[in-house]
Amino acid sequence: MTLKNNRVTFTVIFALAIILMSTAFITISNSVLKTSLKDAAVAPWNITLGNLQKLENAEYFNVQLNETRMNVYFNLDNAGKHYTYTIDAINNSTYTAKVDNIDIERILIGTSDKTGYDYYLSDYIDLKITKAGTNDELTRGTLLNAYGVNKYKVDIYIKDNLSSDEIYVLGFDKNTKNKLISINLDFQQA
Repeated sequence: MTLKNNRVTFTVIFALAIILMSTAFITISNSVLKTSLKDAAVAPWNITLGNLQKLENAEYFNVQLNETRMNVYFNLDNAGKHYTYTIDAINNSTYTAKVDNIDIERILIGTSDKTGYDYYLSDYIDLKITKAGTNDELTRGTLLNAYGVNKYKVDIYIKDNLSSDEIYVLGFDKNTKNKLISINLDFQQA
């Protein structure tokens, strides 16, 4: 009699385990399927820069946009010169984004054989990026709403208060009429 009871108990437990495992499998499969279908309907991460408009000195500089990178070619010879343009940061996704970093390439202009100092492009220019129409500087954490557009104004100033050593090093740079500064706006999900 105990052998028969053990078989019945084993059969009931085995059948119950099969039913529970089937229910778990169907629930997990449906959750994964629903998540996959939901994610398929969401627009992918897509942030680009566009709608470039030069505001001043259009004949002296050129800007090329590549996704979130701006490559600006300008004349470094003109102390006091000011180059200005606006761009749109365009978020074509359902995710709100924020500025994670403003990456500006560090370009060596030259090394002074008089003082031994290295001079970089940042020693010769000032760069300011603001929200267009305001004086609010673009900083880490600035939000870009889903399917939103933020207009930014980019100002590049050629410094006119250079030291004699900076001018000396600049005099040896043969490509002062076509300098490149590369600015990348890194975004991440907010």
